[in-house]
Amino acid sequence: MDSKSMPDRLGFRWVILSLAWFIYFSFGLITAAFAPLVTPIMSKLRLTHTEVGAVAGAWQLIYVFTAYPIGILSDRWGSRNTLLLGVTIISLSSCLRAFATGFETLFIYTALFGLGGPMISIGLPKLIASWFTGSEKGVAAGIYASGVSVGNITGLALTNSLVLPVLGSWEMVFLSYSLAGFSIALVWGLVGRETSYEGEKIEETPGLLEGIRETFRLRSVWAVIFIGIAHFLVNHGLRSWLPRILEVKGYTAVDAGFIASLLVVSGILGSLLIPKASYYIGSKRTLYLALLMSSFTLSALGISRGLTLLAEIFIIGFFMVGITPLLLLIFMEMPEIGAKHMGIAAGLYFSIGEIGGFSGPFL
Repeated sequence: MDSKSMPDRLGFRWVILSLAWFIYFSFGLITAAFAPLVTPIMSKLRLTHTEVGAVAGAWQLIYVFTAYPIGILSDRWGSRNTLLLGVTIISLSSCLRAFATGFETLFIYTALFGLGGPMISIGLPKLIASWFTGSEKGVAAGIYASGVSVGNITGLALTNSLVLPVLGSWEMVFLSYSLAGFSIALVWGLVGRETSYEGEKIEETPGLLEGIRETFRLRSVWAVIFIGIAHFLVNHGLRSWLPRILEVKGYTAVDAGFIASLLVVSGILGSLLIPKASYYIGSKRTLYLALLMSSFTLSALGISRGLTLLAEIFIIGFFMVGITPLLLLIFMEMPEIGAKHMGIAAGLYFSIGEIGGFSGPFL
């Protein structure tokens, strides 16, 4: 590698990080779109609350079965191809939902997201682990992870207040969000690269069976996974039902959407600051603090009102959303995992963790 090309290649990692952010933004936008639209969807398709819960958890159910094999395959396909296919599939899922005629079709089209979703969730940390090193890895992990939060807040805050009134129907909302996703897929397909060394791998991909065995033997991997199960259950459950919970408390649909977006606004800060904080106080201490604060404020959420309720939603979002990039950063920092086994480890994490993701909205 010549010295002239080195700065260009090092600088291009920030372009890659920007694209990674937009990919995760599309993920967050499409996942958040359903909750604000629950009321008009229930009315038109005549769905029960149980059916709505099943639809909300449909993609997590598929995610459970697809994440691990996709994680294994991503180590073979590479991040670029995995992410391109993933963002295309989730955009198609949003597009098809506009043509749902009842519970069955809406469930199937939503479940399709569970095939593309893990390609993004797994492909992005593998991409970051390949392009960044040292303390920059934590910064990059926090930045790309904030993309899903910005996508969430856009979906929660603007769907009922702006997008739905302008477009006129929930079907057009899903179509418009799918167009945004397809556009991001196009840009990634044109600009995205596999590693910071064009045409080279940072290191050889290990044997498939060897990588699986090595990952399964690590107790620390399983500790992260079990924490992930509880985290996914609370995270997906609260995200899916918080707007509806606020409506039951007496808020209008528009106000409920804005208040629920606080969960994601604070999550943006948590995604950026919590992984960074782990370099100063340690990953374990940071994780313990985030879990403790999330649990304490969540337990009081059901009985709170007014400003206390808003403060609790903000605190929950900050710590709960920040846990995800922290857990993945812990994987990246494990010498046995790193970039070489990141697909396998992340696949195992998301596959088992999404058992909680599916259960949360349904429960």
